[in-house]
Amino acid sequence: MSPSLTDWIGAGAAVATFAVALVALLFARGQILEAKAARTQAAALETERAQPYVVMYTEPSGATQLLIDLVIRNYGQTSATNVRIALDPWPQRSPDPGTAESEPVALPDVIPVLAPGQEWRTVWDSSNDRRDTDLPDRLTGQLTYEGIGHESRTSDVVLDWSVYKTRRWVEVRSIHDAAQALRDIRSELKKWTESARGGLAVFTRDGDARDNARRAQLEALRERAREERS
Repeated sequence: MSPSLTDWIGAGAAVATFAVALVALLFARGQILEAKAARTQAAALETERAQPYVVMYTEPSGATQLLIDLVIRNYGQTSATNVRIALDPWPQRSPDPGTAESEPVALPDVIPVLAPGQEWRTVWDSSNDRRDTDLPDRLTGQLTYEGIGHESRTSDVVLDWSVYKTRRWVEVRSIHDAAQALRDIRSELKKWTESARGGLAVFTRDGDARDNARRAQLEALRERAREERS
């Protein structure tokens, strides 16, 4: 007995239902994979944003604009570990007066931990002294360190002294200058001594009492003069 029209319609409906279900399944699977990829990408971006970001740069010292500091700072949100420095050539300081050889700047072989916002700093050189030397202006290199999950990270370093040789600035007084002024005042006060053994003497004067006594003395002299004339 051959299939009837009803049988063909039923079979066609079953095939169509299966096809729709298959398409829905594939679409759902695609959505799941896309969502998983998006979550993975978001997590990777979040981890990247949270990674430490360590850089090396130069800036004028807080004590005076003539001194230039060498600074290593972590601008990231998490701690950096095993921070190492590679520079070419190695930074040098200008020779001291009376000497001919420059002095290498002492930098740590490794900084074990550099917390977020933490920095390592040292005085590099004086711009006045360096102007008269033949020390190289440009130094390049890399910082290597470890971030989240001990991921190895690097940042390029470019240090250029030429920008400091022609610059001008306005001197701004700071708390450092106030502290120096207080030290100068303290030094002067130590010189105010009553005797060779030290000690500061304080003298007071009652101006009204002294003036009244002087007026009484003058009045007595006038009275005596009047008596002698009479």
